Parts: sequence; structure tokens; C-alpha cells
Amino acid sequence: MQHSLTSTFIPELGDQTEGKVRGIYSYNSDLLMITSDRISIFNRLLDQPILDKGRILTQLSLFWFEKTKDIINNHFIFSPDPNVMIVKKCRPIRIEVIVRKYAVGSLWRDFVAGKRSKCGIKLPEHLKENQEFVEPIITPTTKNSEGNDEDISKQQILEQKIVDPDLYCEIERKAIALFKRGEAILKDSQMILVDTKYEFGLDENNNLLLIDEIHTPDSSRFWFAKDVKEKNIRFFDKEFTRNYFKEKGFLCNSQVEFPQELQGKIREGYLLLYEKITKKKFTQEYLSTPKRILQRLKNAKILRGFFALVIAGLEVSAELKKLTDTLKENQIPHKVITNPGPHELEKIYKTYNLSIEPMVYITISRENLIFASQTSKYGIFPHIACVLNQNSEGDEFLASDSRAKTKVVADVVSCINNVLATLHKTEEMV
Repeated sequence: MQHSLTSTFIPELGDQTEGKVRGIYSYNSDLLMITSDRISIFNRLLDQPILDKGRILTQLSLFWFEKTKDIINNHFIFSPDPNVMIVKKCRPIRIEVIVRKYAVGSLWRDFVAGKRSKCGIKLPEHLKENQEFVEPIITPTTKNSEGNDEDISKQQILEQKIVDPDLYCEIERKAIALFKRGEAILKDSQMILVDTKYEFGLDENNNLLLIDEIHTPDSSRFWFAKDVKEKNIRFFDKEFTRNYFKEKGFLCNSQVEFPQELQGKIREGYLLLYEKITKKKFTQEYLSTPKRILQRLKNAKILRGFFALVIAGLEVSAELKKLTDTLKENQIPHKVITNPGPHELEKIYKTYNLSIEPMVYITISRENLIFASQTSKYGIFPHIACVLNQNSEGDEFLASDSRAKTKVVADVVSCINNVLATLHKTEEMV
């Protein structure tokens, strides 16, 4: 069974900080990071995922974290699943450290456009595409929460006091050392590290740590030495995807077809890099990625593996307390949202329908059918509708285009019994 991981939303873990590729949760005093199969180019997510991409990125980062831990400590603690890392919570330094050894990418595009310096570094006047620099150069960018990252010079970083001079010098030293370690290891595989991105953070003792990812196809460009020798340079990393869409006239707000054949080629490129770098064969998992993640996190006692979302109306405080007390007694992870408005309801369904964790919607209200009917119509998980003061139980009020499998009850006891039965079935499935 091959199911890609597009959503990283697991409501039991709490609020998610969702990036373009990763979902991050607070976990005790640390962070839990899930890497999806999503792919982005030019700061925009593409419509289709790349099967196994998240697993490849995570496993490559673990490989490189181990190979470079003598240079700098990293944020990795342990990995309960091939797509998941538990990492130290750090204060991220708001710059991305780009290390380049060749004239490619944005550096080359800037040069062609007439610019003769990059991030304060003067470029050779007669620079050629793909030309190798004598030594790696560092061209930092800002790390923006929204919008595109922007080039920034060392002088600007220090003037803006993003970091102090001593810390920035340490970052530079560590980045160059990491890059040269990457070069040395890849040379053994007849590969070339063209350029890459590093991110750093500070722990509670202000120690510098390497964070995020390292030397993956998403953060780096790789060449094969044989291709360079034959002057037939090919990209097997994300640059291959960028080049394809640029040739198709892709703009950040435009729609371009993402053919299945291309998705397959991207996956093949990522797999090739994984196996060449690690010298390990990539083995296919028998479970779908979302189901495997849930099973592994459950085995690690990180999850129960199911969740209940309670949407309550007004004037049901006593019944709501009875319901939530029972959920707590049975150690059922849950969240209560009280009297949401129409726009909030829409946001609730849009968010929780993306859950990769099995869950149940519970609506509880006194005669008001809005929450029950809306959840029945737009929710995709089993739904227990407790409509107090109903004369009888049934589903005659439900919309004909109902998406959720809804059970209507008229009292809290029946509601609780149905919730427990539904979640018991769910628990057996995970």
C-alpha cells in the first residue's frame, strides 16, 4: 500500500506549526517534527506530493547529523518513525546560511542580469556558468515567516544585530566545516556538493546547534563527477523540478500541469541520491505512510491514536461537563469548542478534516440543529450528534449530501456510549 503523506496534522499533538514541507509540534520541552511528501518550488507548494520524499529527507538528515556531530552538535534527539524526529527546542537564528562552491542557481542568474556581487561578495568579472570557486563562499539570506527569503550581507546582518560578530564568525566557521565534510564524504561516491543551506539555533545555554535538515535534495544541489567530466550536468535534486517548471513558464500564481511521469522521475532522483549517499538500499514499507506514523507514535507512547472534537452550543454546561469528565476518565484526547460562529465552523472542518489520525466529531446542543447538520454535511469523520430535548432519535434533519456517518442521540448517556463504541473500533484499526 503506497499512500503519500500530504497532511501532517495530528490533533492529539496540539497546535501545529505548519511549514511548506514539515509540521512541528511542541512535545514535552522539545519539538516533534514530521516531514511530509509535499514539494515546493519558488515558495509555493505544488498540487501533488512525491511518494517517500519525507522519509528520504528525514533519513538523509539523520545520516548527516551522525557524520557531522563532531563538528557541531545538532538538535536531533531520537526518531520514533522514518518521517519523524524528536528534536531539541531552540531559538532559531533568523538567517539561512547558503554555502556555494559553483556558479549556479540564483548566483548565476544575478550575474547574467549584470550584478557583480552577491551578498557583499565580489564575483569574478569573467565568471562562467557552473564555474568552480577556489573556496566555498557564504551568501546568507533572511529567513522570513512569509514571502520570499532575501539576500543579506554579513555587514547587514551585523548592522541589524541579528547576531553579534563573534557568533556570526562561529556560524561561518561551522558552515564551511560542514560543507567540506560533505564534499569529502560525497567524493567517495563520485558525487559533488554544489551548494547547500544550513540553519542554526541556540539552546537554553546559548550553545550553537545545527537545526532543520542537512545535505538533502531539498536543501542542496548535487552533481555526479562523471556528468561534470562529460559536460552533461544533470540534477537529481529539487533543481530538476525547478528547471522543469521554469521551462513551462511557471509563475508563483499560475497553474502548471504536474504530470505523473514527472512525479515518478523526481522520486527516482531522490531515491538515487539517498542510496548513493548512504550506500543503503531503500526498502519499501508495507504500511501507508500516515498509518505507519500513527502506529509507530502509538508504540512509542507518544499518541493514543484517536481524538474527539466536541462542538458545543449554549446552555449545555452540565451535559458538556458530564461528557468531558467521561472523556477524561477514559483517557480520550479531546478538545472542546463552544458556540462557534459560521466562519469558525468552516475553519474547523477545513482543519480537522485533514487529520491523519482517526477521530470523531461530537456535537452537543439543546434543540439547535445547526452544529449537528453542518458537521454532518462537511465533516468526514464519524459524528455523534447529541441534540438534547429531542422527542426521538433519528437522522431526518441531516443533509442529503452528508459526508460524515452521523448517529443522532437525545441524551448525554447515549452520546457517551456511542462515542466510546466508535473510538473503540478506531483504536483497533490503528
